[in-house]
Amino acid sequence: MGALLAQVRIHPELTVTSSHNLGHLALLIIFPPLVIVSARNLRWDMEDTIAAIATPIGCGAIAIIRLSGPRALAVADVMVRCHAGVPSALPNRTVFVASIVKGNTVLDQILLTVMRGPQSYTGEDTVEFHCHGGTITVRQVLDLCLVSGARLAQPGEFTKRAFLNGKIDLTQAESVMDLITAKTSLAQAAAMRALEGKLSAKITTLRERLLKILAYIQAYLDFPDENIDVLRDFDVAAELAVATDEIKNLLLTAREGSVLRHGIGIAIVGRPNVGKSSLLNQLIGRDRAIVSPVPGTTRDTLEETTEICGVPVRFIDTAGYRTPRGTVESMGVARIAKALSNCDLVLHVFDYSRRLSQSDYALAELYKGKPAISVLNKVDLTRKLRLPPLFENTHVVETC
Repeated sequence: MGALLAQVRIHPELTVTSSHNLGHLALLIIFPPLVIVSARNLRWDMEDTIAAIATPIGCGAIAIIRLSGPRALAVADVMVRCHAGVPSALPNRTVFVASIVKGNTVLDQILLTVMRGPQSYTGEDTVEFHCHGGTITVRQVLDLCLVSGARLAQPGEFTKRAFLNGKIDLTQAESVMDLITAKTSLAQAAAMRALEGKLSAKITTLRERLLKILAYIQAYLDFPDENIDVLRDFDVAAELAVATDEIKNLLLTAREGSVLRHGIGIAIVGRPNVGKSSLLNQLIGRDRAIVSPVPGTTRDTLEETTEICGVPVRFIDTAGYRTPRGTVESMGVARIAKALSNCDLVLHVFDYSRRLSQSDYALAELYKGKPAISVLNKVDLTRKLRLPPLFENTHVVETC
C-alpha cells in the first residue's frame, strides 16, 4: 500500500500526498493511470542503456551483470565473442556460452542471455552476463559495460523501467523489494501475492465500483430531463457503503504489511537485576546477553531479532531502570525512554521476591498508553511482590 499512497500527480493542478485518508485512497482508485510522473521528477533518462550487478556483492560461484535499454544489444556486441554470432543476431530468450573480451584479452567465460523487449523484465532489450563471481572479474566486466556505452543504473532503476514500460504496476513494483528483503515465510508469501497482482486486482475492482457510482450521479446531474432515477435504478448509498468497507479492509492490511516487513519491536524493561537479560536469552534461544547476579550488568540497549509464528520480532533488552548515579546511567535511562517510545509492546519484568519501588511506577509512566505485559520473574523464590491495579490491568505472566 505504501507505493499506492506515495506522492501521486493525478492532475496538473492536483497533488495527492502520502496519507491513509479514505478520500485520498478513493481518488487514487478512481483516477487512472495509477501514477503520472511529472517531467521534473523523471530523474533517469529512458533513452540511456543502463548496467548493474544484479547479484549480491562479494565472492561466489556466479554473478549476474544486467544490461537494459535501447542500446543493450549494441553494447553487448562490443564486449562479447560468441561462436553463434554477435548478441544482436542471436535468437530471443536463449542462452549461449560466450566470452567477455577487452581488446585481445579474455576477461571471463560466461553464459550469455538475450531478451528482446517487450519480452523482458524491464520491457526493453535486455542482456545478462552470467560471470564467475570473483570480485575483480565482476568489476572488470561492469567497467567494460560502462566504457562500451552503458551507464551505471541507479538503485531500483530496472524495476522503475518495468513500471514505466507497463510491465508491472506500483503495488507490484513495491512488492519486488518486499520479496527480496522478506525475513519470514509469512512476509515472503505476502510479497508474492502482491507481486502476482492480487492487491492490484482488488484495487481495480474497487475502482470499477466507484466509477459506476460516479457515472450514475453524473448522469443524474447532467441530464435532469431524462428521468434518470438514481435511487430507483441504483442504490448509491448501499454501493458507497460497500466500497467504504472494502477500502477500510484494504487499509487494515497496510498495518499487517508493515508488521511483516519491519517486524514488531518489544522492549524488555525493569529495575536492575530482575532477570531481563535472562528473559532475552530464553526468548531467542541462545546466550546473547551477559547474565550476572551483580546489578547493573547491562548498561546499554541490546537488540536481537527472531521469528515468532512467521512474524519478525525485535527484542530490545535495556539497562536496569533506577535513579541515575552518574553520567553513564543517565545515558542508559535516556536510551530506555527511546526504546519505549519506538517499541510496539513492553515486557515489564518484576522480581517476585522484591517489593515494588518508585522506579517501577516511574518506568510505567514512560510507557503509559502502550500495550504491556507484566512478567513476574523468579516465582520459585518467596513472594514479596504485590501488583497494584496499575499493573494488574496488563497481561500478567509468571516465569522462573
